[in-house]
Amino acid sequence: MHSPNNSFQILIDDEVVTEGSLLEDFHPSVNPAKEIDDPNDSKPETWVDEAQIADPTAVKPEDWDDNQPFQIVDETVCSFNCVTVETTILIEHVIGRHA
Repeated sequence: MHSPNNSFQILIDDEVVTEGSLLEDFHPSVNPAKEIDDPNDSKPETWVDEAQIADPTAVKPEDWDDNQPFQIVDETVCSFNCVTVETTILIEHVIGRHA
C-alpha cells in the first residue's frame, strides 16, 4: 500500500511485514540520487578545469572589426514583450519592424 505522504506498507495475508518511507526506507530508492558517486573515478592527468580553454592557433578573420556590435538586430522580425499573470499571458508591447 502507498500513502500520499510517501509512506508504504507491504502486507502478506493482511499482515504488515514491512513499512516505512519510500524516500528513506525503500531499497532501491524511489528517488535515487541524481549522480551516484564512483569512489574509483579520477580525472585524467591532462584534465583542464577552466571553463574555456584558449586556442593558441585561433586567429580573427582579416576583415574583423572590434568596433562593430557583437550581435546585429534583425529589423525584419516582430518581437513581443510578455508578462505571465497566473495562467493568462498579457502582451504589454508589440513592436513591429518591417523592412
